[in-house]
Amino acid sequence: MLGLFLTLSGLYGQEECFYSAPFSSGVMDAEYTTGSSKVFCEIHFDNYGERYSVDLKHKKEDPKVFKSIIRKEGYLYYILHDKKQVLKIPVKERSMPFDSSLLQLISDTTFIGYNSNYYVNPTDSVEAIYYNDLLLYMHDLKNSLIYEVTSVDEDEMFPEFVFFLPRGFSIREMNYNFSK
Repeated sequence: MLGLFLTLSGLYGQEECFYSAPFSSGVMDAEYTTGSSKVFCEIHFDNYGERYSVDLKHKKEDPKVFKSIIRKEGYLYYILHDKKQVLKIPVKERSMPFDSSLLQLISDTTFIGYNSNYYVNPTDSVEAIYYNDLLLYMHDLKNSLIYEVTSVDEDEMFPEFVFFLPRGFSIREMNYNFSK
């Protein structure tokens, strides 16, 4: 089973991390905040995250998507809408950057309706909330980063076209080494 969490640097094409998701498909909304910047994400996922698409916006209600990420068939496709370009990158599985096994369990909590666990890592100044292995909230005090899932619609049906690559965009194949 695979799920997803995009690091903030992953929003800009540098890295991506995967982990288990407790439900097979649906739609999640999330927000990333760092300093004064905020990015809104709409995530469609299928087959426990084996296949997903993410639309990134600067304003939640704005229909303009500045970047999309699609994971399917062993590749990540970073779609840069303004440049009409697609970066095609082979998927390399990694462990989570904030693996719950590296964090200290503090308490049980409820977050957006899910019975969850609240963890901290005092060494790295990180606090996180997980529902099973799905990261729902993370606050990295060192980097002033907040990731927060704002809603999850399990098993929501969505159109297949969310996994289609746009026509007329140039495709550039990349081979990043994420093993470091």
